[in-house]
Amino acid sequence: MDPSGLHPELTPPCWAHVFSMLPSSAAARVACVQKLWKDLVNNDEHLWKRVMAEELGLSSKRGADGAEKLTFRAAYVSWRQSYGPEYWPFLPRAIRAWQQIKDWLAVHYPAILQTIKPGLSEAEVGAAEAELGFRLPPALKVIYRLHDGQDLLLDAALERHCRAVAAAQQAAKEAAAAAAEAAAAGGAPRPPVLLPPPQLPQPPVIESAGELASIFHGLFGGYSVYAHTVVGRMMPLGRAVMWSREMELSKLGPRVLAFACSYRVRDKLIVADLGPEEEQQQGQGGQQQGAGSSAGAAAPSAAAAGAAGGGVRGGGRMAVLRRGMRRPVLQPAGPTESSPGARDGPLRWFEEYGRRLAEGYYEVACLDEDYEGSRAICLFPLQPPLLAEAITRGVRVRASVVYAPEQSPPDKHLFAYCIRMSLLDAQQARQAALQQQQQGGGAAAAVTHGSSVVSRCQLLTRHWFIKDSRDRVETEVHGEGVIGKYPVLEPGAGAGAAAEEFTYCSCTHQGATRGSMEGSFDFMEGSAPGGDAAPAIAAALVSGNPVPAGVRTFNVACPTFRLDVPEYIF
Repeated sequence: MDPSGLHPELTPPCWAHVFSMLPSSAAARVACVQKLWKDLVNNDEHLWKRVMAEELGLSSKRGADGAEKLTFRAAYVSWRQSYGPEYWPFLPRAIRAWQQIKDWLAVHYPAILQTIKPGLSEAEVGAAEAELGFRLPPALKVIYRLHDGQDLLLDAALERHCRAVAAAQQAAKEAAAAAAEAAAAGGAPRPPVLLPPPQLPQPPVIESAGELASIFHGLFGGYSVYAHTVVGRMMPLGRAVMWSREMELSKLGPRVLAFACSYRVRDKLIVADLGPEEEQQQGQGGQQQGAGSSAGAAAPSAAAAGAAGGGVRGGGRMAVLRRGMRRPVLQPAGPTESSPGARDGPLRWFEEYGRRLAEGYYEVACLDEDYEGSRAICLFPLQPPLLAEAITRGVRVRASVVYAPEQSPPDKHLFAYCIRMSLLDAQQARQAALQQQQQGGGAAAAVTHGSSVVSRCQLLTRHWFIKDSRDRVETEVHGEGVIGKYPVLEPGAGAGAAAEEFTYCSCTHQGATRGSMEGSFDFMEGSAPGGDAAPAIAAALVSGNPVPAGVRTFNVACPTFRLDVPEYIF
């Protein structure tokens, strides 16, 4: 067809301008009309750059294999050829989430970034599905297609340990069989072959500093409260299949896949609970596009793609294995599908984690103050509404919570809370008060309580009120110090300099899924002379006795923070 016969007044540059505004599917159809239009579409870098940005959220010429292509169209075609139509509604979301995670790690923790593995091929995912005995929804598979979890030195030690356990079991089996044959040869009744009971691999022996450090390189961060320390790492799909089988997760549901775990797998295990499998839909869209597929082939809706991916009733969701009950159960760790049939619950969980990293909810911190190598992504939030803050006479108190279902006793919910304290100078206190007022925070009124900012102070006591969902006090705690300590707070060196922050973590539990906690701390101006003076003064305050002459105490507010079972658990 000669386009000039249709509109002779339109020159090739005019057609090119029109085509540059088309969506990819329309551009692909236009390219099939005749050679001139095909050349105009295929060579229009502005068109394909826009398509890459709109459909995949990519601004570079990076192809599906991670390599930079010569043109934006070549990059787009590589993504189309590598990912079938069932992936397309979820691919840009997964790309964005992975990119948020990697960008944050590049700045804050490059050592974790280096552990992220390349993605899997469709054939490799298919082999894992065959071993599992069920199909995974595209919204979950796409996460592994982009990056297959983490490669940690710790896992090398774990696999070494697993091989040793397997070898010991095989040797025991062979010895029992040999003993049975020998007994039979001697005419004695053949005894039963007794095999050792199945052994779930326990934490391996750490043989190097690198293996020890990798305990804290989990992609999904962690926390530490007293003797309980967890750091969640993302398992490669092959190892996830192995652990799903070893831990007999099929007893918890028909389609449960291990996804992330701590160093000691039993300490914390996050799974994708995909629900029962439904009948396959007619005309599955789950086949991968061939190399000759059109670059602009129309992608199915999320619902259609989810149905093509194997049918997960309710969309599936992430869950935490909770062992504190009469029998192990799955505690929901995220929402289900975003729309009927999308089956993207696991991807929504993954996206939320990427969003929180990008928006500064988490920081890198030492989980164990006695071990400098325990730097990890700390899951105690640093952004409102998951962070509460109040300032009294320059003492800033920040509080946040992590829900720990893996440690919760039967019929209870355990919350770990983190309290951060620092002393601001007068300028910083005024700036913080103004910021709180601008944000509409109710804690701004607690900045000075009509008194001047102190230049040095020491904590003496804590006073907590733990309330139920109806705001009724269930527990009151009034004690000396915090975790046995009486920290001294001082402002940073120099005007406006950041002060060193004292941080401590503790925990509480409740029966209801909603509650709150608030309280205050007694401080003294300056600090107590001698190592034993602060505990003695604190004991006097708690018992209601007078404090020594010359000791000036003041009360510092701790804002109310929620003890609610959250929608997302990491």
